[in-house]
Amino acid sequence: MRWLNGVRALGGAAVAGLTVLAAPGVALADPPGPTDFATTIVSVAPPTEAVHVAMIAGDAFFTVSVAAGAHVTVAGYQGEPYLEFLPSGDVLENRRSPTYFASRTKSGAAVPTGITADTPPEWTTVASDGTYAWHDHRTHWMGGTPTGARGDVVTNGVVRLVVDGEEVVVTVATTWLPRASPVPAVLGLLVGAAAGAGCVVARRRGAPWGDAVLIAAAVLATAVGFAGYRSVPGVTGPSPLGWILPATALVAATASVLLARRPAGGLFAVGARALAGVELAIWAFTRRSGLLAAILPTDAPFWLDRAATTAAGTVGVIVAAMAAAHLVDLLTRPPEVVE
Repeated sequence: MRWLNGVRALGGAAVAGLTVLAAPGVALADPPGPTDFATTIVSVAPPTEAVHVAMIAGDAFFTVSVAAGAHVTVAGYQGEPYLEFLPSGDVLENRRSPTYFASRTKSGAAVPTGITADTPPEWTTVASDGTYAWHDHRTHWMGGTPTGARGDVVTNGVVRLVVDGEEVVVTVATTWLPRASPVPAVLGLLVGAAAGAGCVVARRRGAPWGDAVLIAAAVLATAVGFAGYRSVPGVTGPSPLGWILPATALVAATASVLLARRPAGGLFAVGARALAGVELAIWAFTRRSGLLAAILPTDAPFWLDRAATTAAGTVGVIVAAMAAAHLVDLLTRPPEVVE
């Protein structure tokens, strides 16, 4: 029945992985991501203390915060009513505005047929604290690869607000930034390769610190992923996958240690170890676009984020391969004959 236990172990690993990947909202959200563009607020004219505007994650989201008691409206791309900030702190969004549909993703989205600037508004409350953020296409580069050189301002934009009956014009400029240094990612790769190789040697010699390497990699990845998740406002839809995947890998790695201590838990321990390695590898793969991007959506040091990604991902690949080979060996090994 050894093969049946193996199938159960692999099945459990697959179900756990699919459960994580199918977490609600992970695939449908358009959260801040790595970017080579930075948008700065050039001016707010006339100046007002009733409104604070800012950019989140370089150029991902334009955010407006309104002081209590102030009334602010934001016009859409076609001049239609799009957002209304009430004195109570409630924020209303016109869900029949062309801007609402076009701003669902940073790269732009299709506007349904029949939705125009003249469509009667349909207001929905989207916040109650006087703050809202959205992908405003007037505040970031939308044209693919810019002409010119990195370091140049590639576009300028204007967002018009009406603050207590007075028009306020927000002017922004977007700069194409140089790519990040590859050194942190390369160093992380080398450290991960050395740690993963050490883990293989330790496992072959039966040394207990082999599992500690995998657990340490999962702890590092979870910490970095959670830092990124907490670094941006919830209204921007940050993906929990950034910390759920490595956290699940940490649980699986810990379970492999506990299972290995049980008389009949060897096969399940190997399966749990394989799951941990695969999840770390997947986590790193989903973050590959940030390895050289100029700006990352995190408050953690960018170099640490990049190094942790390649280090934990490399450990994951090596451990997953080692565990898979071990699992095949266990499943194909002839049963011992008891005399």
